[in-house]
Amino acid sequence: MEPRDLAAGFADGAESFDRLFSALWSPIGAATVKAAQLRPGAHVFDACCGSGASAIPAAEQVGPHGVNAADKPVLANEEGA
Repeated sequence: MEPRDLAAGFADGAESFDRLFSALWSPIGAATVKAAQLRPGAHVFDACCGSGASAIPAAEQVGPHGVNAADKPVLANEEGA
């Protein structure tokens, strides 16, 4: 699959993702953070953070400087680097 095809797939799903935020992703993110039993000062990396369904409640638990979030997919180049 070409990187541009993968990127188009993510773009096509973005509208559905945002529409389901309150009903689906926000409760799942909150439940995930609760299950992780995060403590103030902990460090969290949220890959594919989207609208922040997990990153925001995690920051509320650990503090605003304890969360690193990334939303763009990381694609390897043709050499596999």
